[in-house]
Amino acid sequence: TIMGNVKMVGDSMNDIEALFRLQRVESDLFQSSIAAVTARQEELGKSLQTLHAGLTNHFAFETQNLPQLFGVILMQALELEHRQIMRMLNDGQTTLSTTKVEGMTQAEVIARKSQLQKIVNDIMETVQKHHATEEVILKLAEKALIPEET
Repeated sequence: TIMGNVKMVGDSMNDIEALFRLQRVESDLFQSSIAAVTARQEELGKSLQTLHAGLTNHFAFETQNLPQLFGVILMQALELEHRQIMRMLNDGQTTLSTTKVEGMTQAEVIARKSQLQKIVNDIMETVQKHHATEEVILKLAEKALIPEET
């Protein structure tokens, strides 16, 4: 049962696909003209929402199924990272939803694009680091649970 849960956690990391989508949309946003920024912002917002929904489900699954495998302290550490990621996503969505480029000067639009780019890059970096941490933990758990063949 535990090994099945470990495999399901690994399989559920398809939410990383949402991260790659976010990366593509973010790149498009920052290469677009001022006139196209609003449309790109909507796309970026949808990507953030998709990532938020996927990670919410993923984190809930982990919280429910992994404590018996990882123990209290390790789960607390992972849940701290989960909360940090969700805060970053919420802050990114808030910044994005309050950004209206109509009426901004070109310099203001460029400054706002830079701010959004930093937010998105920070989210992507944090999620990727968290994913790598989980992969290490799951590999170690798998190693401990599956005896080596000699």
